[in-house]
Amino acid sequence: MTYDGVVIGGGVVGLAAAWHFRRLGPRRVLLLERFQHGHERGSSHGTSRIIRSAYPSPAYVHLMRAVTREEWPRLESLAGQRLIFPCLACFFGRGAIYDAYEDTMRGFPKEVEILSGAEAAPLFPSLRLDEVDAIVDRTAGVIAARRTMDTLRFQCEESGVEIRENTPVQSWYSEGDGIRLRCEGGDVLARHVMVAAGSWIGELLPFLQSRVFVARQTIGYFRLDGPMAVGQFPVWCYLGDKANDFYYGLPEFERDGVKLARHYTADRSDDPNQAEGPDPTAMDDLFRFASRRFTAPVLEMSGAETCLYTCTPTEDFIIDRHPEDGRLVFASACSGHGFKFGPLMGRILAEMVLLGKTSVPEFESHRATFALS
Repeated sequence: MTYDGVVIGGGVVGLAAAWHFRRLGPRRVLLLERFQHGHERGSSHGTSRIIRSAYPSPAYVHLMRAVTREEWPRLESLAGQRLIFPCLACFFGRGAIYDAYEDTMRGFPKEVEILSGAEAAPLFPSLRLDEVDAIVDRTAGVIAARRTMDTLRFQCEESGVEIRENTPVQSWYSEGDGIRLRCEGGDVLARHVMVAAGSWIGELLPFLQSRVFVARQTIGYFRLDGPMAVGQFPVWCYLGDKANDFYYGLPEFERDGVKLARHYTADRSDDPNQAEGPDPTAMDDLFRFASRRFTAPVLEMSGAETCLYTCTPTEDFIIDRHPEDGRLVFASACSGHGFKFGPLMGRILAEMVLLGKTSVPEFESHRATFALS
């Protein structure tokens, strides 16, 4: 059988791409996942993610307007439950990274307010904001990540998408009437292919190997002697003055403790095929940061996990067609900030491969930002 569309990768972008492709009309749709739904080897697992408008590039602010206007409401309506929980966010710091955010966000007064640390402190009593400036993002919140993944999986299954787990794609090549995928268990022939393979995308698309790298992250969960719930504890990001001087956190949500991680997107190169656990040195660093910046005493680390970032040096996404076969499109290098855009990125992939262009003006106007070259 020849499939109308095959999606490689069952993370948030892959699930959304399969769902949108089927929604656009084609009947024979297949999703291939190298592990199982909800696995912890990639980038889409866990209970929570940040949604926010504050960015150092206008392209992402515009994309956020699109995804919050159309795709998150659509998904919540289908789910019959809330997937985004509003929560005031504080982006604070001083230095080059913070300055880039502030310079951009001054052009978006509907989304944010720019304050001194002293002015922002009453809004964020959980944070120490001495000797910093602050961007208050009133559009921010917590995404129920696991619920989102389960909702997308359910929508795929309900609409007739075939899902094969534990099926890595080994290679592919173009034929006259489609694209043939070599998989464990046999070949698959597709008229259209959407690749959202995360940290394994370089194995399938070798021309990306020199453009992307994998950075394994350590995420900690901390129990505080103080408020930790959504609405009591904020979404926040500390923006420093050099690469990797970037920390972020979320309130307690569906697991014990507030979430805290350091955003590593430089000077790393990790092998996604090695299943390594949390780095003890990184966990010590997170504990020190929490003790320094949280006003409530840190009682203990209640848990930890890892996450794989697939990064570009600029942290920009790559969303484009294959340069030699336009029947294959791909999305990669989300650099640790892709989950919030996942439902929209899936739509973009589906429309791009099936229709030739997308119905998302915010993407089309910034298409060069996300292009391969």
